Amino acid sequence: MLPCMDTSIRAVLDLLISFGYDEHIDMIEPLRHGEATVVHISSDGVLARHREGVWFASVRTDAAARNVLDLVDGDDVFCTHGEVGLELFLEHLGRPEVMHCRQVLLKNQISEAFLSMEQSEYTLSPLNPSHLDLVVAQYHTAPPAYVLGRLRAGAMLGAWVGDELAGFIGTHAEGSIGLLEVVPKFRRRGLATLLESEICRRLQSAGRVPYGQVFIGNDASMALQRKIGFTCAASTVHWLDRADC
Repeated sequence: MLPCMDTSIRAVLDLLISFGYDEHIDMIEPLRHGEATVVHISSDGVLARHREGVWFASVRTDAAARNVLDLVDGDDVFCTHGEVGLELFLEHLGRPEVMHCRQVLLKNQISEAFLSMEQSEYTLSPLNPSHLDLVVAQYHTAPPAYVLGRLRAGAMLGAWVGDELAGFIGTHAEGSIGLLEVVPKFRRRGLATLLESEICRRLQSAGRVPYGQVFIGNDASMALQRKIGFTCAASTVHWLDRADC
């Protein structure tokens, strides 16, 4: 816990931990760092909003889900935890596109063995907006405007071989690790492990718990997380993107 944390935030964190620490690390971390606000709390539900415009909900009953929905406005992305209330959320929000993920988090210090892997081959350095074209040429999961925002925020790390960008990684606007891509000619050489290990080291040095979400069925990504030492939460996180509704 952070030393100057407000007692009301402590109460929310304690409740989320009782719901399941691993399953709610994406709510716990922004709240404890002052990057999200609590919009609603009851014994069976929490609604929080990240300052970057993401709603996070966790409910134990359908009644709590209905209470939460009355407080959500705008077209921001909505993330809910577990299956309770999911059908109600989908119906209320106009059946948006849904992405189903498993939450992963790193509880132990990153292994020095991973950090030393093939480091002599690569130069790691932060990326900036001047690298936008290089990044979007390889990364197609998010629109260029979003990638530009992450570059402007200093949230992306690149690996270089000479003056050639070999791969990159970053943190998303709400704090999760992502934006990982290795240029095809540099794959199968341990670079993904090195990039993710280094960003985990930087997050841990800043007093943060590294975490992310892996799409259901992305076995290669899940294998990478387990190799590095991430724990996988038991339940599913659902991302409801209402922008195209």
